[in-house]
Formats: sequence, structure tokens, C-alpha cells
Amino acid sequence: MADVKPLKDGVCEVKIADVPLRLKTSHSADHLRRLAEFVDDKIGDIQKNHPNASFQNTLILACLTIAEETLAEKMLFKESLSELKANTLEIISEIEASPIHQRDLES
Repeated sequence: MADVKPLKDGVCEVKIADVPLRLKTSHSADHLRRLAEFVDDKIGDIQKNHPNASFQNTLILACLTIAEETLAEKMLFKESLSELKANTLEIISEIEASPIHQRDLES
């Protein structure tokens, strides 16, 4: 489990995968704890599935896993946004073509 200790001037001591780090952040200690736990969990998953991997390879695999998940979510978001835009334009066209809208334009 990741450990976060607020120090001073926005500096926190964080322990991820038993590696202590000092980070300067504008985020709350709680937010930093959630980030650290997320990363720590990914590292733990890799260690469990690849017990013979070196620590360095474990970190790289954890980074790649996080990057893959992030890019997949980003692509899904972009697809959803494109679909939403298309649906919105279709609704706008239907409204503009409606008799009520045409009548209001003539008034």
C-alpha cells in the first residue's frame, strides 16, 4: 500500500512499491494518496503475474499498462464525443426542418 506523509511547502513523502519519493505538489495529500495507490496497485499486479521480472521491467510494464488503459479510455471518449456531436447535429437539423420552427421564422 502506498504511504503519503505531508511535509511542508506542498512537499509530500510518498512510498510506492517500497520506494520513498519526495514530491512537490499542489494536490491534496488525499489525492496524492489515491494516485500513489493506483500506481502501487499496478506494480503489485505486474509483480504477481510476473514474479521473475526485474524491478525495472516491472515498473516499465506497469507504466505501459497504465498508458494502454489511458489511451483506450481516451479513444473511447473521443468516439463517444463524435457520436454525441453527430446526434446533436441531427437533432438540430430536425428542429430547423420542423414546421413549428419554420412558422416561428416567418413570424
